[in-house]
Order: sequence, then C-alpha cells, then structure tokens
Amino acid sequence: YMLVMIPFAYLIIRYAAPDTSLGGFAVGLLVVCLLLTFLGALGITFSTLFSNVLLAVLGLLLVNVLSGFVLQFLGLTWMSTTAVVYGLPETFRGNTPVWDLVRIFLVFTSLTAAAIATSFWVFRERDL
Repeated sequence: YMLVMIPFAYLIIRYAAPDTSLGGFAVGLLVVCLLLTFLGALGITFSTLFSNVLLAVLGLLLVNVLSGFVLQFLGLTWMSTTAVVYGLPETFRGNTPVWDLVRIFLVFTSLTAAAIATSFWVFRERDL
C-alpha cells in the first residue's frame, strides 16, 4: 500500500495542489486504504468459500460490480465501492460532507469485520 500511495501522494500534492486540501488528501488516502482492506478481506472470504481461486476472483468482481449497480440504483451511493471511488476527487478537494465520510467508514469497517469473521468461521468448519 505504501509503495503505491507515497508516489501517488507526491504527485497529487505536487501537480494538483490548487485543487486539493491537506485534510481532504489525508481522508482520501484513508478511504482508499479502507476500500482496499475491504476488498482484500472479501477476497479472502471468497477464497475460503470456493475451492478454485479463479472462481473466488470472479465472484469478488461480480459482487463488487453488481452491488455497486444495485446500491447506486437505490440511491445508497455511500455504500457502493464504485461510487466511493468515483467520489474520490471531491474527497481529495475536501468537499465531501463529514457525515458521508462517517457513514463510509462505519459501513466498510463493519463489512470488513464481517468478511474476516466469515472467513474464520468457514475455515474453522472446513475439514483439512
């Protein structure tokens, strides 16, 4: 994460400085870290559920795209990973409302914890 984010942070601060705020930039990096952690935990959950890794990756991609479509259709854009990524420029500028950021942090933190708990439960039940 840091190998990618440090050069990214330098480029954003260096070339997009008039558009970004330091607080928005820090929150944007935290949101990116949160989304990557959630997708990683969900990927681990799918890899414990499926015996084939390709099916787990396909399931992760399908769940990500289909949930994004359904949640954006329902107007719950703060719960959709695709909508959160699409809204990152506003977050880097510092224009995202605090309540939206709190909801994003609460939702994706709880979903990450649920995915990790599910992974442990499925892996414990599996006969090795």
